[in-house]
Amino acid sequence: MRLPGATRIDLNTLATLVLLPAVTGLVVGGTVAWSVPTAAAELGGFLFALSLVKLCYLGTAAAHLGRWIAEKTDGGPGSAGWWSGDADEYLSHHRAREQEGCDWAAFPNPLDGCALAIALTTLVHMLTR
Repeated sequence: MRLPGATRIDLNTLATLVLLPAVTGLVVGGTVAWSVPTAAAELGGFLFALSLVKLCYLGTAAAHLGRWIAEKTDGGPGSAGWWSGDADEYLSHHRAREQEGCDWAAFPNPLDGCALAIALTTLVHMLTR
């Protein structure tokens, strides 16, 4: 089986996937370590902040995985019937999107985003050991 290549790189998604969790974790971790020194005393301020970066990357991975599952099962939040409350009736009449290659048009797609966030979590975990 050959996986299709991406036709474009979505820089906004890539930036929010890579930069936003790191900046958020560092800012929140630094703020907590500065304002409540006893909270970060055991690890030290920087390691405490990196632990929060790990948590942010795990949350990002879960969000991207959830988006991928939603798109595969129901067509995603943009489809009619998603918020109407009668999901059973909607699902019985509509199948998941079947356009070949539509998921791979941009990098990162939701599955790529999940894998990339898990890889970044692993990298940060290796830095904190």
